[in-house]
Amino acid sequence: MLERGEDAERIVCHKHLYMFNSPRSSILVKNMPKDEDVAGRLGDHLAIAVTVVEEKVQTLDIVNAAKKQQDQLVSTAITQVERTINKFDSRFSDFADSMKTKLDAMMVELQESMLVLGLTEDQEEALISKVQSQYDQLSEIYDETDDLERELIEASNTLRQALK
Repeated sequence: MLERGEDAERIVCHKHLYMFNSPRSSILVKNMPKDEDVAGRLGDHLAIAVTVVEEKVQTLDIVNAAKKQQDQLVSTAITQVERTINKFDSRFSDFADSMKTKLDAMMVELQESMLVLGLTEDQEEALISKVQSQYDQLSEIYDETDDLERELIEASNTLRQALK
């Protein structure tokens, strides 16, 4: 009966059997009151109820569609962030390797140049100590970027978990 009512008119009645329809909801009343006034009032109320249910279903559909769209946008944003993190990691690793190689070469050149400059051992150690200090500071900066990368990856993983 309900399946037939899907395509039926808004209100279908047969003796004391009434069906109130909307595109996605129906109310079936098997024993409507015999009193026509009571049946009419009850019918009006049930027709309104079916309309309200239909509107609520439409609202839920809109909310669900908005949620799906929001989830898709967040998922796309997370994917973009992950892609950017990977690019950043690759480029920064290349930069750090290049920087380390150049700093090592600079240290070798500095040590070779000190032989020609005729510096005392204390002067050589002071100069190497200053350069080593700068080298160590650059290494710390590199380590901090590793921490930042880990935090970004954790944040993107947290967002992914929130979507599930």
